[in-house]
Amino acid sequence: MIENKPYFEPKESGNDIADAVAAFTVCMQRGDSPDSPAAQSLVEQWRACHNDQLNPDSISEDVEAYGSGTRDFMKEAIAFYQKGH
Repeated sequence: MIENKPYFEPKESGNDIADAVAAFTVCMQRGDSPDSPAAQSLVEQWRACHNDQLNPDSISEDVEAYGSGTRDFMKEAIAFYQKGH
């Protein structure tokens, strides 16, 4: 059974954006939907780490290098989050 929880734990790597993108990729690859509690938790953490900047297009990381469709998954999760807040 797949647990519906995020795997986002800030690392000591110094690159919290890369860590967050990697966490979204894990969530997506597990089969979570963008409106799942895990994905929404990641959006909240993303928002807290990046001063409310929720646009994945504005980051310098190559998001698609983490997995095909990651940028779209992030955008869908963010859009769902914004509808609820």
